Amino acid sequence: SLHDALPICIAGDRFVLHPLLRVFARELAGDRNLADSAEERHARYLIAHIKDIKDATSLTADDVGEALMAGEWLLRKREPDQSYLISLQPLLHRHGYWKEAKVLMARFLELAKERADPDGVVQLSIQRSKFLQLSGDLQRALDVLRSVLPDVEATADRRTEAMVLTSLGGVLQRLGRFEEAADVLNKAGAIEGRLKNDRGQAMVLNSLGGVLQRLGRF
Repeated sequence: SLHDALPICIAGDRFVLHPLLRVFARELAGDRNLADSAEERHARYLIAHIKDIKDATSLTADDVGEALMAGEWLLRKREPDQSYLISLQPLLHRHGYWKEAKVLMARFLELAKERADPDGVVQLSIQRSKFLQLSGDLQRALDVLRSVLPDVEATADRRTEAMVLTSLGGVLQRLGRFEEAADVLNKAGAIEGRLKNDRGQAMVLNSLGGVLQRLGRF
């Protein structure tokens, strides 16, 4: 009965309503034509909340479903909120939602292509490739990065080019294609050096060191 559902349940250090209350609330919202506005408020609250969180470890696996629902809402509304996806990535990574993440990134990538958003296409391709790698689909991760590289090289955005090359070098390294990986990482490192981006150059050199070790170039 609804009366039996009224007590609040405790989840970790937070209070949550009983699932029956959620079902009852959805029925009331539908009956009163409030479902769409309630869904929007809920989605926008989650989006703002996840963007504001500095440490994804404070979120639990129970939060993932809610976060993915907010992503689905953005897709239905045709809103390509890249900053939300970037904020969401650590949560999906931490709790192993790699399959869901790569599907979500692929759908937002299609939306970016439809909107002719070249920067969005590149950034989402990089994010998608990360989750393809985590799920073991290295060849597709390689294909995704290679598909955007010519467009990036044709622009003046060297920082983004270095990011794509660094990601590409990492995939080639995991595929055991060390000579190709070394070539790509050398290009990325040269760009980061010209940009005087110490952090980016350090990341590239760390990866390059591992590749050269595998090649026996001590």
